[in-house]
Amino acid sequence: MAPDAVLTCLMRNEKDGGHGERPGAVGLIDAAIRDLRAKALGMPLWRALAGEVGSPSSRFRVYGSCGHFRPGRRSAELDGLANEVDAASRSGFEVVKIKLGGVSVADDEARVESAMAAAQGGKIAVDVNGGLSQDIEGPWLRAMNRLGVAFIEEPVPALDFQRLSQIAGQCDSPLATGENLFSFDDARNLLRYGGLRADRDLIQIDVSLSYGIGEYRRILDAFERAGWSRSAFVPHAGHLFAAQVVGGLRLGMHEAATDPSAMFSGLWSGTELTAGRAALPHHVGTGFEHHPALFSVLRDLAVQ
Repeated sequence: MAPDAVLTCLMRNEKDGGHGERPGAVGLIDAAIRDLRAKALGMPLWRALAGEVGSPSSRFRVYGSCGHFRPGRRSAELDGLANEVDAASRSGFEVVKIKLGGVSVADDEARVESAMAAAQGGKIAVDVNGGLSQDIEGPWLRAMNRLGVAFIEEPVPALDFQRLSQIAGQCDSPLATGENLFSFDDARNLLRYGGLRADRDLIQIDVSLSYGIGEYRRILDAFERAGWSRSAFVPHAGHLFAAQVVGGLRLGMHEAATDPSAMFSGLWSGTELTAGRAALPHHVGTGFEHHPALFSVLRDLAVQ
């Protein structure tokens, strides 16, 4: 099986640009083909990818994602947030990302302070999902700088490169963005116009939502030619395929949801985090079969 040849076939007679919903469909086919290819080779997906970049480290960095706003929990929001961060820290995450509202400096400061108190010396990153109000932008950024957050994710909508560039010019904290960009074209515009800084900022383009690994390699190449390191790439998603890509292509970090019971949370069964790092697995392919909560669903679908 030749995944790049599959991509070429899928994109035959498709015009450049106009990405729409196409990147995710192609990316999922790419993920399936690469899983099958690695299984045919009798090796983990990360090892099948590693030949492109040399031997990777035996461990890769992982950060935890939790602290979402949920209906019906508002009165106990800070207590619930602190409990989630505490559990994540105890399970080995050294960096934990939480959600902020982006409409009140005081409310967001309180959430970060509560999370930091529960993090047992770990770092807290924040995610505004593109919703930082321009009315509080300056004071809010100064507050995040003062608090020393690990990074600020998506302060503005994904395609507002001008405002992102303005924020980068006044914010010392690392910025992270790109999860809602779905092609090489979008990534190139982020590189050209986003004002991001290669010495600190993070690129979160989702491999499987942007045509798959072939397109992702093109994006990596463009950023590397512009002086960026692969360590700046932190793919959005939190699923096992993304973890394999992080390990195999020697990227910066993997995102993992911290609730161990959820279908797309965590890593492979038995994988332990030590100082925010996990060992690369030895399961052939992506290893879906070694995530009980996920594989129970996949197995039932296959039987149907």
